[in-house]
Amino acid sequence: MSYSQTISERHKALVIIAIDQSGSMAEPFEAHSLITSKSEIAAIVASAIIDELIIRSQADNYRLDLFDIAILGYHNDIVEPLIYRNINRPIPLYMLDCSSVIKEYISYHYKNNEGHLEIFSETYSQWITPQAKGVSNMGEMFRTVTKLIKQWCANPQHSESFPPIFINISDGVIGAKQLSQLLPLKDILDTTGTSDGKTLTTNVLIVSRRDKFPYLDFPTAEQIEQRHPATPLAMLSSPLPPMLQKRIREGKPQSIYPHLALCYNGAILEFISALNIKKER
Repeated sequence: MSYSQTISERHKALVIIAIDQSGSMAEPFEAHSLITSKSEIAAIVASAIIDELIIRSQADNYRLDLFDIAILGYHNDIVEPLIYRNINRPIPLYMLDCSSVIKEYISYHYKNNEGHLEIFSETYSQWITPQAKGVSNMGEMFRTVTKLIKQWCANPQHSESFPPIFINISDGVIGAKQLSQLLPLKDILDTTGTSDGKTLTTNVLIVSRRDKFPYLDFPTAEQIEQRHPATPLAMLSSPLPPMLQKRIREGKPQSIYPHLALCYNGAILEFISALNIKKER
Protein backbone atom coordinates (compact mmCIF):
# COMPACT_ATOMS: atom_id res chain seq x y z
CA MET A 1 0.00 0.00 0.00
CA SER A 2 1.75 3.10 -1.29
CA TYR A 3 -0.70 6.03 -1.16
CA SER A 4 0.95 7.12 -4.39
CA GLN A 5 -1.96 7.10 -6.85
CA THR A 6 -2.43 10.43 -8.62
CA ILE A 7 -5.89 11.94 -8.18
CA SER A 8 -7.33 12.43 -11.67
CA GLU A 9 -10.56 12.05 -13.62
CA ARG A 10 -9.57 8.44 -14.21
CA HIS A 11 -8.87 7.83 -10.51
CA LYS A 12 -11.22 10.05 -8.48
CA ALA A 13 -10.81 10.49 -4.73
CA LEU A 14 -13.47 10.38 -2.03
CA VAL A 15 -13.50 13.05 0.70
CA ILE A 16 -15.91 12.79 3.63
CA ILE A 17 -16.11 15.66 6.11
CA ALA A 18 -17.90 15.08 9.43
CA ILE A 19 -18.60 18.05 11.72
CA ASP A 20 -19.28 17.76 15.43
CA GLN A 21 -22.42 19.83 16.07
CA SER A 22 -22.91 18.91 19.74
CA GLY A 23 -23.54 21.45 22.50
CA SER A 24 -19.90 21.82 23.51
CA MET A 25 -19.22 23.41 20.12
CA ALA A 26 -21.13 26.47 21.33
CA GLU A 27 -18.23 27.30 23.67
CA PRO A 28 -16.27 30.49 22.93
CA PHE A 29 -13.34 30.39 20.53
CA GLU A 30 -10.53 32.93 20.79
CA ALA A 31 -7.46 33.26 18.59
CA HIS A 32 -5.48 36.48 18.45
CA SER A 33 -8.13 39.21 18.13
CA LEU A 34 -10.79 36.83 16.79
CA ILE A 35 -13.62 35.95 19.18
CA THR A 36 -16.41 33.64 18.01
CA SER A 37 -17.65 30.09 18.77
CA LYS A 38 -16.11 26.66 18.12
CA SER A 39 -19.08 25.77 15.90
CA GLU A 40 -18.37 28.85 13.75
CA ILE A 41 -14.70 27.86 13.39
CA ALA A 42 -15.69 24.28 12.52
CA ALA A 43 -17.96 25.62 9.77
CA ILE A 44 -15.18 27.90 8.49
CA VAL A 45 -12.66 25.03 8.43
CA ALA A 46 -15.09 22.74 6.57
CA SER A 47 -15.93 25.51 4.09
CA ALA A 48 -12.22 26.21 3.55
CA ILE A 49 -11.62 22.53 2.75
CA ILE A 50 -14.44 22.56 0.19
CA ASP A 51 -13.14 25.79 -1.37
CA GLU A 52 -9.61 24.33 -1.56
CA LEU A 53 -10.86 21.16 -3.29
CA ILE A 54 -12.81 23.28 -5.79
CA ILE A 55 -9.74 25.41 -6.53
CA ARG A 56 -7.63 22.30 -7.06
CA SER A 57 -10.27 20.86 -9.41
CA GLN A 58 -10.43 23.99 -11.55
CA ALA A 59 -8.92 23.89 -15.03
CA ASP A 60 -9.43 26.90 -17.31
CA ASN A 61 -13.19 27.58 -17.35
CA TYR A 62 -14.41 24.19 -16.17
CA ARG A 63 -14.16 22.01 -13.10
CA LEU A 64 -12.57 18.57 -13.41
CA ASP A 65 -14.35 15.55 -11.95
CA LEU A 66 -11.63 14.74 -9.41
CA PHE A 67 -13.50 14.32 -6.13
CA ASP A 68 -16.64 12.80 -4.71
CA ILE A 69 -17.63 14.47 -1.46
CA ALA A 70 -19.98 14.05 1.49
CA ILE A 71 -20.40 16.65 4.25
CA LEU A 72 -22.07 15.34 7.40
CA GLY A 73 -23.14 16.90 10.68
CA TYR A 74 -23.59 14.83 13.84
CA HIS A 75 -25.11 15.22 17.29
CA ASN A 76 -27.21 12.94 19.51
CA ASP A 77 -28.19 9.97 17.29
CA ILE A 78 -28.39 12.15 14.18
CA VAL A 79 -25.90 11.98 11.31
CA GLU A 80 -27.17 13.98 8.37
CA PRO A 81 -25.91 15.47 5.10
CA LEU A 82 -25.39 19.22 5.34
CA ILE A 83 -25.42 19.91 1.60
CA TYR A 84 -28.17 18.51 -0.64
CA ARG A 85 -29.98 17.10 2.39
CA ASN A 86 -32.03 14.71 0.26
CA ILE A 87 -28.92 12.87 -0.93
CA ASN A 88 -27.47 10.36 1.55
CA ARG A 89 -24.35 9.47 -0.40
CA PRO A 90 -21.22 11.19 -1.72
CA ILE A 91 -21.78 13.41 -4.74
CA PRO A 92 -19.36 14.71 -7.38
CA LEU A 93 -17.72 17.91 -6.22
CA TYR A 94 -18.62 19.64 -9.48
CA MET A 95 -22.31 19.44 -8.46
CA LEU A 96 -21.74 22.09 -5.79
CA ASP A 97 -23.10 25.41 -7.02
CA CYS A 98 -20.60 28.12 -6.09
CA SER A 99 -22.76 30.89 -7.54
CA SER A 100 -25.48 30.43 -4.92
CA VAL A 101 -23.19 30.34 -1.86
CA ILE A 102 -22.86 33.39 0.39
CA LYS A 103 -19.35 34.81 0.69
CA GLU A 104 -18.14 35.58 4.22
CA TYR A 105 -15.20 37.70 5.33
CA ILE A 106 -12.95 36.92 8.29
CA SER A 107 -10.29 39.27 9.64
CA TYR A 108 -8.14 39.51 12.76
CA HIS A 109 -4.79 40.96 13.81
CA TYR A 110 -1.87 39.10 15.39
CA LYS A 111 1.77 39.54 16.29
CA ASN A 112 4.30 37.83 14.04
CA ASN A 113 7.51 36.15 15.22
CA GLU A 114 9.26 39.54 15.27
CA GLY A 115 6.54 41.02 17.49
CA HIS A 116 5.09 43.21 14.74
CA LEU A 117 1.33 43.56 14.35
CA GLU A 118 -0.07 42.00 11.17
CA ILE A 119 -3.59 41.55 9.82
CA PHE A 120 -4.97 38.29 8.47
CA SER A 121 -8.03 38.56 6.24
CA GLU A 122 -9.71 36.07 3.94
CA THR A 123 -12.97 35.57 2.10
CA TYR A 124 -14.55 32.12 2.12
CA SER A 125 -17.76 30.49 0.92
CA GLN A 126 -20.29 29.77 3.64
CA TRP A 127 -21.05 26.19 2.68
CA ILE A 128 -21.89 25.21 6.27
CA THR A 129 -24.20 26.84 8.81
CA PRO A 130 -22.84 26.62 12.40
CA GLN A 131 -24.87 24.50 14.80
CA ALA A 132 -24.35 23.33 18.40
CA LYS A 133 -26.88 21.31 20.38
CA GLY A 134 -27.27 17.98 22.10
CA VAL A 135 -24.41 15.59 22.80
CA SER A 136 -21.68 14.16 20.61
CA ASN A 137 -22.23 10.66 19.22
CA MET A 138 -19.09 9.78 17.31
CA GLY A 139 -20.06 6.12 17.33
CA GLU A 140 -23.04 6.62 15.04
CA MET A 141 -20.95 8.95 12.91
CA PHE A 142 -18.17 6.34 12.51
CA ARG A 143 -20.73 3.70 11.50
CA THR A 144 -22.28 6.02 8.91
CA VAL A 145 -18.91 7.04 7.44
CA THR A 146 -17.76 3.41 7.25
CA LYS A 147 -20.94 2.46 5.37
CA LEU A 148 -20.51 5.31 2.85
CA ILE A 149 -16.85 4.44 2.27
CA LYS A 150 -17.57 0.73 1.80
CA GLN A 151 -20.25 1.54 -0.78
CA TRP A 152 -17.93 3.90 -2.66
CA CYS A 153 -15.00 1.46 -2.64
CA ALA A 154 -17.25 -1.35 -3.91
CA ASN A 155 -17.49 0.45 -7.24
CA PRO A 156 -14.91 -1.20 -9.57
CA GLN A 157 -14.10 2.22 -11.03
CA HIS A 158 -12.67 3.25 -7.65
CA SER A 159 -10.65 0.12 -6.92
CA GLU A 160 -7.30 1.71 -7.85
CA SER A 161 -8.06 5.23 -6.62
CA PHE A 162 -6.19 7.14 -3.93
CA PRO A 163 -7.63 5.89 -0.61
CA PRO A 164 -10.73 7.62 0.80
CA ILE A 165 -10.00 10.67 2.98
CA PHE A 166 -12.16 11.06 6.08
CA ILE A 167 -11.90 14.36 7.96
CA ASN A 168 -13.55 14.68 11.37
CA ILE A 169 -13.82 18.22 12.80
CA SER A 170 -14.43 18.30 16.56
CA ASP A 171 -13.43 19.93 19.85
CA GLY A 172 -12.29 16.48 20.98
CA VAL A 173 -14.47 16.13 24.10
CA ILE A 174 -14.13 12.35 24.45
CA GLY A 175 -14.20 10.46 27.74
CA ALA A 176 -12.35 7.21 28.43
CA LYS A 177 -15.53 5.12 28.15
CA GLN A 178 -16.52 6.66 24.83
CA LEU A 179 -12.99 6.22 23.49
CA SER A 180 -13.06 2.51 24.38
CA GLN A 181 -16.25 2.21 22.32
CA LEU A 182 -14.85 4.18 19.39
CA LEU A 183 -11.55 2.31 18.96
CA PRO A 184 -13.22 -0.91 17.67
CA LEU A 185 -15.24 1.21 15.22
CA LYS A 186 -12.02 2.85 14.04
CA ASP A 187 -10.56 -0.66 13.54
CA ILE A 188 -13.51 -1.52 11.28
CA LEU A 189 -13.04 1.73 9.35
CA ASP A 190 -9.37 0.80 8.91
CA THR A 191 -10.41 -2.30 6.94
CA THR A 192 -11.80 -0.08 4.16
CA GLY A 193 -9.78 1.39 1.34
CA THR A 194 -8.53 0.78 -2.18
CA SER A 195 -5.64 -1.15 -3.67
CA ASP A 196 -3.53 1.98 -3.06
CA GLY A 197 -4.05 2.01 0.72
CA LYS A 198 -6.42 2.07 3.68
CA THR A 199 -8.81 4.93 4.40
CA LEU A 200 -7.00 7.97 5.82
CA THR A 201 -8.75 9.18 8.98
CA THR A 202 -7.79 12.77 9.75
CA ASN A 203 -8.99 14.65 12.82
CA VAL A 204 -9.14 18.44 13.09
CA LEU A 205 -9.20 19.52 16.73
CA ILE A 206 -10.88 22.89 17.23
CA VAL A 207 -8.72 24.56 19.87
CA SER A 208 -9.28 28.02 21.35
CA ARG A 209 -6.69 30.18 23.07
CA ARG A 210 -8.87 29.71 26.16
CA ASP A 211 -8.15 25.96 26.14
CA LYS A 212 -4.44 26.58 26.67
CA PHE A 213 -3.44 23.36 24.90
CA PRO A 214 0.12 23.03 23.60
CA TYR A 215 -0.24 23.61 19.87
CA LEU A 216 0.33 20.57 17.67
CA ASP A 217 -0.15 19.89 13.99
CA PHE A 218 0.51 16.44 12.56
CA PRO A 219 2.28 15.39 15.78
CA THR A 220 4.42 12.36 16.46
CA ALA A 221 3.35 9.71 18.94
CA GLU A 222 5.97 10.99 21.38
CA GLN A 223 4.40 14.46 21.40
CA ILE A 224 0.94 13.34 22.48
CA GLU A 225 1.69 10.49 24.86
CA GLN A 226 2.00 12.64 27.99
CA ARG A 227 -1.74 12.95 28.77
CA HIS A 228 -2.17 15.59 26.10
CA PRO A 229 -5.82 16.69 25.57
CA ALA A 230 -5.49 15.70 21.91
CA THR A 231 -4.65 12.09 22.81
CA PRO A 232 -8.18 10.63 22.23
CA LEU A 233 -8.41 12.09 18.72
CA ALA A 234 -4.79 11.10 18.05
CA MET A 235 -5.73 7.48 18.83
CA LEU A 236 -8.52 7.80 16.26
CA SER A 237 -6.20 9.19 13.55
CA SER A 238 -4.27 7.39 10.83
CA PRO A 239 -0.48 7.52 10.59
CA LEU A 240 0.56 9.88 7.82
CA PRO A 241 1.75 7.91 4.77
CA PRO A 242 5.46 8.59 4.06
CA MET A 243 4.64 10.49 0.86
CA LEU A 244 2.26 12.91 2.60
CA GLN A 245 4.44 13.13 5.69
CA LYS A 246 7.42 14.21 3.61
CA ARG A 247 5.43 16.96 1.87
CA ILE A 248 3.68 18.25 5.00
CA ARG A 249 6.78 18.19 7.20
CA GLU A 250 9.16 19.65 4.61
CA GLY A 251 11.52 22.07 6.30
CA LYS A 252 10.34 21.07 9.79
CA PRO A 253 12.14 18.91 12.36
CA GLN A 254 11.75 15.20 11.68
CA SER A 255 11.34 12.34 14.13
CA ILE A 256 11.82 8.58 14.06
CA TYR A 257 8.18 8.25 15.13
CA PRO A 258 5.45 8.39 12.48
CA HIS A 259 3.44 11.57 12.32
CA LEU A 260 -0.31 11.32 12.85
CA ALA A 261 -3.11 12.73 10.69
CA LEU A 262 -4.18 15.12 13.45
CA CYS A 263 -4.04 18.90 13.33
CA TYR A 264 -5.49 22.02 14.91
CA ASN A 265 -7.97 24.39 13.27
CA GLY A 266 -6.91 25.48 9.77
CA ALA A 267 -3.75 23.37 9.43
CA ILE A 268 -5.79 20.74 7.56
CA LEU A 269 -5.24 22.73 4.36
CA GLU A 270 -1.59 21.59 4.49
CA PHE A 271 -2.88 18.04 4.20
CA ILE A 272 -5.03 18.91 1.17
CA SER A 273 -2.16 20.76 -0.50
CA ALA A 274 0.08 17.69 -0.17
CA LEU A 275 -2.17 15.54 -2.36
CA ASN A 276 -0.92 14.62 -5.83
CA ILE A 277 -3.56 16.02 -8.21
CA LYS A 278 -3.49 15.86 -12.00
CA LYS A 279 -5.27 18.90 -13.43
CA GLU A 280 -5.74 17.82 -17.03
CA ARG A 281 -8.07 15.60 -19.00
